[in-house]
Amino acid sequence: MNLQDAIPLLQAVVDRERNDGCTMADESLIEPALRRWRSYERRNKRNKDKSLKHRAHDLEKCLIALYPNHGYDPGCIRHLAESFAEVLLTGRLPKSINPLHRPDVLSRAQTSGPHQSPTNAEIEMRWVEAWSQLYEILKSLNDAHCQLPNGSVVDTEECKAWLQDSVYEGYSINVELLRIGQQHRVAVSRSRP
Repeated sequence: MNLQDAIPLLQAVVDRERNDGCTMADESLIEPALRRWRSYERRNKRNKDKSLKHRAHDLEKCLIALYPNHGYDPGCIRHLAESFAEVLLTGRLPKSINPLHRPDVLSRAQTSGPHQSPTNAEIEMRWVEAWSQLYEILKSLNDAHCQLPNGSVVDTEECKAWLQDSVYEGYSINVELLRIGQQHRVAVSRSRP
């Protein structure tokens, strides 16, 4: 799709999301998203996964970088990135609306029965809670790294990405402080609900 032709569609996404209550929806996100999209192939030459999901995640990283002090709503940014990616890849507006932006849907999601599949709002709340647990532990540590279940030690950003990906794969998450001798480390694990 010609990126200039996409601008009105991206504007329509911003307008729709703003009307649905997304506080992050703003026209100023369109130009950085287009620059990021243009450079995707060059930056991902060796990456075999060029799916819509991967492209949306790449756009999400760009949009988050616009808010370096974490002054953003992660659910809104993720949904905007997914909507932008769908427009740029398919040339048409996405049909789905993020339930996080609809209070009536969110309240129904919070009262859903135990045998129902989790809604997008519930999934996003899981990883937001996991990030909150992580930040609560990190407040008490000067230099902390995270230990993943496979034993690898990663920085906080990689840990956050792992937590988010795990939640979207359907796992329940556990974040805890691990003491190894005099050192402290954040240990994360996951299990099927």
